[in-house]
Formats: sequence, structure tokens, C-alpha cells
Amino acid sequence: MQRAVLLGALDHFMTAPGQALAAAHRQCRGETRSRSAQPEIDADDAGLHGAVLHAFCDVQWRQIPIHILLVGALVWVASALYPTEAGGPLTALLAGLLVIEALACWRVARRDLRAREVTYWRRIFLGVCLAQAGCWLVLLSLLVQPPGIAGTGSFSLGAALVLSLIASASAMPKALLPGAARAGIVPLLPIPLMVIGASSTTQEAALAVLTLAGQLLLLVASGRLERAAAAAAKSEAAIAASHAALGLARNAADRAARRAERAELSKSMFLASVSHELRTPLNAILGFSEVMKNEVFGSHSSPSYREYSSDIHGSGQRLLALVNEILDLARLEEGNYPIEEAEFRLGEVARSEIERIATAASAKGIAVLMRADDDLPPIRADRRALGQMTMHLLSNALKFSPSGGRIEVRCGWTARGGQYLSISDEGPGIPEEEIQAVLSSFGRGARAHATATPGVGIGLSIVSRFAELHGGRLVLRRAQRQGLEAAFTIPASRVVATPRAGADARPNAA
Repeated sequence: MQRAVLLGALDHFMTAPGQALAAAHRQCRGETRSRSAQPEIDADDAGLHGAVLHAFCDVQWRQIPIHILLVGALVWVASALYPTEAGGPLTALLAGLLVIEALACWRVARRDLRAREVTYWRRIFLGVCLAQAGCWLVLLSLLVQPPGIAGTGSFSLGAALVLSLIASASAMPKALLPGAARAGIVPLLPIPLMVIGASSTTQEAALAVLTLAGQLLLLVASGRLERAAAAAAKSEAAIAASHAALGLARNAADRAARRAERAELSKSMFLASVSHELRTPLNAILGFSEVMKNEVFGSHSSPSYREYSSDIHGSGQRLLALVNEILDLARLEEGNYPIEEAEFRLGEVARSEIERIATAASAKGIAVLMRADDDLPPIRADRRALGQMTMHLLSNALKFSPSGGRIEVRCGWTARGGQYLSISDEGPGIPEEEIQAVLSSFGRGARAHATATPGVGIGLSIVSRFAELHGGRLVLRRAQRQGLEAAFTIPASRVVATPRAGADARPNAA
């Protein structure tokens, strides 16, 4: 019966460390998460020891009542077999140390500790663990007696070995606190050596050697568990700090994005307001300059006045066109541009805009060629918007094409049943790294800045936004021979008739 009690207690203490260590690891993770918002919990030693100390106290607080009952039962069994005068006081001292440890764990687990307090309480717990191991050492050494009483010596030595192994195993849940497990195991290592010296048979010596090996194995395992617990706490603290840093960065990015949106909206509203204010005097300038140019109220006294009036009228028209484009860009950026849909053919828009630049192209000796599929059906879109898109692309091609060059305009099918309009020139083109810049509002390429080419950098941005407004997109790429090819697409949903595969269908212009 007594042997069964000892074996049952040994089984409990061999399984309890694993459960306690798992609970300690979970508690350490939860403690670190609960303190992740505090700046003290980071990768420094004070923060790590504080988190580990709270986890240690919480685990020990749950385990100490069981330890008190089991240790009391085991000591009672040993005292019943071999009563000694020192057994009672030592048992009371061991129980008192367990009670002190329980109260200390209860107090520490319910308060926040500063760095100095962490060091203080850590020393207290290490001292308590060392004192408990000392009590175990004295109690077990009383059982290691030379076999003077027949039939009782072997069992006494066996009980001492079993109790020393149980005491060593009971220190394993304390591995969360650095040094605590070693303080509970190292003082018990002399017990197997004392049993070896007092043994009379080879079996008793072999059992003592196995017990010593088990204690050394527990000592090595406790060291690994201490390092694993410290690494886990450090990793959890680093992860918590990373989450906090990511949260701060995300909040900063959100604030920056909101500021950028407000700045963009303010810019668009400012441009729209200024453009509206400019249109009123511009209309007056255009009206009066046209009257003077046409000599409605009589001939000018000098022919130069008629020429000056024509220059004023032409400059006013260009300025009014720029103001209208800025207004269109502001409405497009705000998403308030109204689409006035109508049915027309894409080739008609292209020919109309080519006629508008014919004079400027002839002055530079540039040939403008037009190629369109004959079977292109009408599309349903905003005629003014597509005309403005085509004019911007033609103006850019004319602006950057060398004298005597060629501009090619093509209209055809896309691979997905839509239509496209592409304009190719023989200019220098746009480098790949500058495409995003030229597509942004008021963005210009390096060559435009270097050659002081006139323009404000909103043409391609307007074309891109108009294309997206119609469900298509703008594509910029290097032409087959030299220069740039710019193409915008119209989706199949805006084609009036059922598309038929054309001879010039371009799969890569979808």
C-alpha cells in the first residue's frame, strides 16, 4: 500500500511539469500581449523578466496547493516508516516555505512591477526555492541509513531515491524563472551519491545511478526550458513591439493619406474657382477682340491694328481652351464629370481632329496618315471627350515629331471586341521610367523640360482619365520603328453593333 502511494505520487509529479510548462508558456504569451501597449515591455531584460515573473507566479499559484498536499502525504509516509526528531520541524518548515511562496506569487501576479522590484522578487523566489531544496535534502538524508534493521534498509534507500526524484521533478515547472529549477534540483544531487555509499547490493547502487542520471537529465531539460521560455518571451515582446510600430505607422499613413486627399481636393477646388474667375474676363477679351478683328464698327486707321486684334483673339482662345481643360481635369479628379453619350464612328472623330492640325503639320512638313477598318460600327460615348482625347494625342505627336516626319493614326478592333484609336510618331518617345510621371496631373517628361517644350502637362492625364471614365484605358509604348505609340481603347459594351473580327485586329491592344 505504501509503495503504491509513492508510485502514484511519482506519476503525478512526472506529468505535472509538462502541464505546468504548457500553462506557463500560454500565460507568458497572454501577459506579453496584455502589456504590448506599454512602452516598458520591449526587448530589454527588465521587461522580459517582468513578463516571465508574472507567468511564473500565476503558474505556481495554481500548482502550490497540490504541491502542499502531495509533499505532506509523502513526508507523512516517510515519517511513519522512520520517525526522527528532526522530521517534524523540517516538515513544518517545508510547508511554511510553500505557503510563503504561494503568498508571494499571489501578491506579484496582481501588480505591475518596476525594474527594481522585478530584481527584488526574483531574488526572493530563488531564495525560497533554494531553501525548499535544502529542506528536502535534510529530510531525505535522514532516510539514507545503513541497513542496520533487517528488511527495512533497502526500502528506506528506495524511498529516498523516489522522493529525491519527485522533488527534482517538482522543480521543473519553475523553469520559467531563470535559475529557479536549478536551485531546486542541484541541492538534491548528493542524495543518490549518499545512497550509493550506503547501499549493500548492486541493485541498490544501480537504482541510485539511474536516479542520478534522471536528475541530471531534468537539470539539462530545465536549462533548455529556461532558454526556450526566455526566447519565447523575447520573441513575443518583439512581435508586440512590431505590432505597435506597425499600428503607429498605419495611423501615420492614414493621416498622411487623408491630408493628401484634402490637399488634392483643395487644389482641384482652387483650380476650378480660379478657372471660373478667368473665364469671365476671357469671354470679354474674346468678344471685343473679334469685333476689332472683323472691323465691325469700321476700318482701322492702321493695318497693324487688325493683325494685333487677330493675335489677341488667338491668344485668348488658347487661354480659354487651357482654362476649360483645367476645369475638365478638376471635375474628372472629383468624379463629377457628366458624360453626354451619343452614337458616332471613331474614324469620324479622328478625321475631324486631323483636319484641325493639318495647317500646323504642313508648316513642319509632317505627313499625317489615317488608317481605319471599313467595318467599324458606331460607338456610344461622349463625342467632345473623345475629340479632346484625340486632339491631345495628335498635339503631342506633332509637338515632338521632327520636321519631315510622319504621324500615323489607326482605328480598329481590339481582341475583346472593343475599338481602339492609336497615334504613332517618329519623335524621341518616352522612357519607361517616366510613363507614370507624364500620366500624372501636371507631370512632364525630362525631354520636355530640357527642350522647354510648351505645355503644362495635363494632356495625357486628361486622356487617361477620359479613357477610364468610358471603361477603357490609355496605353503608351515604343513605336515599331522609332518614337511613341499612344492608344486608347473603347470597351465592347460601348460598341453599338455586334463586333466582327477585322483585318487589323490587335490582340495586345485590349
